[in-house]
Amino acid sequence: MQNQNFSTGYAATKSGSLPVDVAIKKARIQLLFVPMGILLLMPIVSGILVGIKVVPTWFIAIGFLAGFLGSLLIWMMLIPKWKVWAFGNVRNVHELKSRAIMNRMIWPDHSFFSKLELWSTEDKRAWQEIKEKFKHPDAFIDDPSVPKETLIFYSRVSAYILFPLGIGSGFIGVTELLKDGDKTRGYVLSAFALIVIVVELRKLLIKKPRLTISNDGIEAAKVKFYPWNEIRNETIIREGVGKNIKFYLTYSHAQGYEKIAINEYGINRDKLHRLLILYRARFNALNKGTMQ
Repeated sequence: MQNQNFSTGYAATKSGSLPVDVAIKKARIQLLFVPMGILLLMPIVSGILVGIKVVPTWFIAIGFLAGFLGSLLIWMMLIPKWKVWAFGNVRNVHELKSRAIMNRMIWPDHSFFSKLELWSTEDKRAWQEIKEKFKHPDAFIDDPSVPKETLIFYSRVSAYILFPLGIGSGFIGVTELLKDGDKTRGYVLSAFALIVIVVELRKLLIKKPRLTISNDGIEAAKVKFYPWNEIRNETIIREGVGKNIKFYLTYSHAQGYEKIAINEYGINRDKLHRLLILYRARFNALNKGTMQ
């Protein structure tokens, strides 16, 4: 399996020299961490004030409400500022938009949440000019460090963590079963251990890649190969909240629609997203004879 440390595969231009990764990092700080900090800070402050008896106990509820409203307000104000700065300075606006939506930093144009953004007159004027950039395709320069084909397997990291956990749970479970008295705990731990060991051992023993992306197209473990000229709307989507967040690779073709869970794969979702963009652009360039 090849090294998967690669750049975005895109070139900066004089009109947009800011790398997409830099814009995404700033969005993570401004649009996620700052509102989250306010959301958590206000209840903590109110709790401290209640603890030192400066305010009554019911003031904690005010803290939670203030945290929620404050974080929402700052988020509504920061998104337009970030959009004007990021999309105004990035060349590849399509990549930036899809990655920001994938990571829930912004919402699709038709979303209810996008209508909550607070735009100043100046920002609206600037955004109207920036929107012209979306009429042009992203710039592309091939990244030679990315091979013609990338093989993606199950993540070995999770298996190396969960497999010993299963062994330990099994040992405790068997120990409980050998004791006198109620054996419910022993049965539960043993069943849990057996499931974990079987599932994680299976992942370690599977040698076939779960996903193959190349200059030619995409193939998954349970999905046949489709060339790029038959694939449409390939992207990474996010579903769920909190601990139930799951990411999927989705794409359409003449025979239907594919939705492939990628949480357990040994590749970061942002890297996979870049691969989709790079291989698609590489295929287009090769077929047009314009490879740079």
